[in-house]
Amino acid sequence: MIRRLYTQIGWGKFLLLLAFSAAFGLSERTSGASALAAHVLAALNDQYYFIFAVLPILLFICGSVMEDDAEIVIFRYGTYSRYFVAKWRSLGMLCSGLWLVQMVILFLTGLGLQVTTNAWDNLSGGSLLKEIVPLLAENFSGPWQALLCAAVFLLIGYWLISLLALWLGHFLSQSYAIKVLLALYVLSVLSIKLPIMSEPPLCYWTGLNHWVLLLHNLADSWRFPLTVIVTILFVAAVAYTIRNGWRHIPFSRKAPSGLAAYYHRLLFSKSNTLLLFGLILLLVGWIWYSGGVLQNGREWVFRLLAGHGIGYFYPLGFMALLLAELFPLWPLGRMLSQAVSEHSLCLAVRLKRRNDMLWPLLRASGEWIACWCGLLLLAEAVPVLMLGFELPVGLILEATGLRFLDMAIQALVIYILLCLSGQAIFGFLSVILLHVLSLLPIPWLPVGLSSLLRLHFMETGGVIQPVWAALELGICNLILLFWLYRYGAQRLFEKSGG
Repeated sequence: MIRRLYTQIGWGKFLLLLAFSAAFGLSERTSGASALAAHVLAALNDQYYFIFAVLPILLFICGSVMEDDAEIVIFRYGTYSRYFVAKWRSLGMLCSGLWLVQMVILFLTGLGLQVTTNAWDNLSGGSLLKEIVPLLAENFSGPWQALLCAAVFLLIGYWLISLLALWLGHFLSQSYAIKVLLALYVLSVLSIKLPIMSEPPLCYWTGLNHWVLLLHNLADSWRFPLTVIVTILFVAAVAYTIRNGWRHIPFSRKAPSGLAAYYHRLLFSKSNTLLLFGLILLLVGWIWYSGGVLQNGREWVFRLLAGHGIGYFYPLGFMALLLAELFPLWPLGRMLSQAVSEHSLCLAVRLKRRNDMLWPLLRASGEWIACWCGLLLLAEAVPVLMLGFELPVGLILEATGLRFLDMAIQALVIYILLCLSGQAIFGFLSVILLHVLSLLPIPWLPVGLSSLLRLHFMETGGVIQPVWAALELGICNLILLFWLYRYGAQRLFEKSGG
């Protein structure tokens, strides 16, 4: 695989990058660096060198092999995921070799400079070194530590860019994949040319430059954690899509079977998933721009999950509560209606018990609510990290867990009303009515109990302790589940299943 990729890429692209590295290393030597570490550090942190020389050639190298091989080649690996990993590993090894030679060239251009210096105050050099040393000194104890971290960071960036190129080359045509890479490169260029790119919300964008330049992740305290989070999400998305969503059907893994898998695919369709992401972005944007300047991380969590209190009515707060709790359940209601309408006598006879049909529905619903709560958890944590505040881990887990239990009750209410009426819309109307009733000065009503304004915290005027709220929500969920299993399943499918 490595030999084939090298043949496709050609030695000219590698030689071009090495020639640029040698030329740039020699030019940095004329800046008057006093130590070898300072010389190499200046090269590894020069944004113009990497953005205008390294990145274009690296994207050119990866873009030339981003398309999948013939299916007969893929077939040799058994599954597409194995083929993809093997190709990425081979391309990553080529990039690693390029990185190694690049490092050797930079060190060779610094021959004759002092090697033993490991103190920031002993370094001297050009204007670039004077600019970056204060920032590096805040994060590293010495220049050699900074050099090691910058070099390793660059190597990881090469592997990530190669992963991105192969991923795009698989799911997009070559022309569209190249356009996407070109757009990402343009954004990296604009990040150092336009001052507006350093202002919110554009400053939160994580581009290719944040994968190869360690210095670009040190300017703000929140930048490096944000880059790490975005990278983890990207790698997770690649792993999931390559394993489950690749387009070559003959070599894909066996699809999950059974009712649970069917309901899961029905609920987690592309349109429903986009709706979920759209809702979380709308909610975060609304809360972000409607409030003032944040003082700490706890304040952001309370803003996002404030909900609505009792004994008054605040229209915007009530709408925010419905947006965060009820709207994500709309796809679930559609799935339930479709599942009931598709029920047949043959299916009932095959499964023997109607509870066997109820459990897959409940499992898919639980996964859907858990997915939404996972997005809420990210929405609580990411802005706090970006702003450099301390992450209130306990509060985040507590609030998100309560929200899951709260939404589970509302989903079960929709189930029960569907059992009684045969229409999911009555379940939604009932949940809205329960939310309206929760505005009354009765603190223990379960629906909407995850609203932090109803709970007893130092920042709120609530009266219910979170632990008692969790206990109440858990008991209510158990009662509703018992009714569904004991009586609901018989009613849910009786019209079509006999």
